[in-house]
Amino acid sequence: MAARFLAWGKVPSRPAFVILRSTKWFARLHGNADMYLTAIGQRRIPYLSADALGERRDARVRRMVQHAAQYVPHYRDLFRARGIDPARIRTFVDLQQLPLLRKADVRANPNSFRSEAPVARYSIPFLTSGSSGAPLNVYHDPASLLANMAFGLRVRPLLERHGVNRAASRQLYIGYPGSTLQTVWRAHDEWAIAPMRPERCFVSLLEPIESVLSAINRFRPDVLYGYGTYLEHFARAVYSRGLFLHPPRAIVYGAEVMTEQGRRTIEHDLGIPVYSDYAAVEVFKLAFSCEANRGLHVHEDLSPTWIARANGHRANSGERGEVVVSNLVNHGTVLLNYCLGDVAAVSTTPCPCSRTLPMLTDLEGRVEDTIVLPDGRFLHPRAVWMIVRRRPSVIRYQLIQHSALSFELRLVTPDEATFAQVAPQISSDLEAIFGADSNVESTFHQDLPLGPGGKFRMVVALPSRVQ
Repeated sequence: MAARFLAWGKVPSRPAFVILRSTKWFARLHGNADMYLTAIGQRRIPYLSADALGERRDARVRRMVQHAAQYVPHYRDLFRARGIDPARIRTFVDLQQLPLLRKADVRANPNSFRSEAPVARYSIPFLTSGSSGAPLNVYHDPASLLANMAFGLRVRPLLERHGVNRAASRQLYIGYPGSTLQTVWRAHDEWAIAPMRPERCFVSLLEPIESVLSAINRFRPDVLYGYGTYLEHFARAVYSRGLFLHPPRAIVYGAEVMTEQGRRTIEHDLGIPVYSDYAAVEVFKLAFSCEANRGLHVHEDLSPTWIARANGHRANSGERGEVVVSNLVNHGTVLLNYCLGDVAAVSTTPCPCSRTLPMLTDLEGRVEDTIVLPDGRFLHPRAVWMIVRRRPSVIRYQLIQHSALSFELRLVTPDEATFAQVAPQISSDLEAIFGADSNVESTFHQDLPLGPGGKFRMVVALPSRVQ
């Protein structure tokens, strides 16, 4: 068995997760071995030569294209209709010959992007947060989830600079119940015997700031994780109110960008270093910031990225455009040349940190609105999304805060009869979390326009006045 694992070479092949439920223990043992073997050498990958990185990337490109051609309906049909020979797509440059794939394309027929291969049989669905206005399900196979945990070792040197000992570290995550993170945790526990993880704690972002702060001070985490916007508001509230915070050794944010003002508050006023982990439901490992803070290093061999102009052509180095990514790890939902909706540029300037991975700069992602309430609470947009997501008949929504406790909820539903059925329920649930004196008026819409880059502000809050 060990010999077969080691024979995988530079780029490990997919583990055989095609195990009957009656042999689940063996599947977990297999997953555990695969995860630890994948971890070997991950720390040095960000420092490999461009040629070595290119070899790893292109080997994954060839395998994923062959997989897509054989098992994924969308790509089978695409290759046949356009007369494309999958065997001729051998490099990342070749891959860009495929048409751009947009979220609307996937949403129109999501099952056509799901792999029919045995390796994807037990794939787990993840719901995107709908930054383009309408969420969609993306499936990840168990092997890719475990592999992504091993890939996380690439950023360990950043935390070790601040004295974070992986073997004994404590990590606290601020998120929403039922989040992607918790789904990943459950998958790790289900498909591996001894997941590689530190001691960790989860706190709901629906809790008042005092409760979140109390949890942090009790747990005393080495690393604090959360959404960029939430952590920014949290830090501003702690600093401006003079509250005591047991400082973690580092803060890592993801899912959305953090303003420079927010970073300064955390790093200079609170004295805590800040790093970014750029990811999406469609691509769990996309890019990360380093100690030089010049941009985000792309996981070139896992999710190679390029920048598209408005006409779909490749942008030049330093030119801003839409981020296009290919997930070469996940065999659940296969997405190649996928437009993520974010805007950024690619830099070819070497980073002082000595990492050789390409860099994304000028990233314009999800700067989400946080609702500040009169009682001092602030609610992240995910709190609203948690309520709306329970009603699948809602195609798109937008919550506008007109005054401290007055809101307008714009709903796009299939018809007005559906609106009449779900709107009172959603309004009532929102008023329950906003407070007894709040008022949420619902309005029916046939559509809600997207913003620049296909993004959509699901929550439009009043200007922040966190004190």
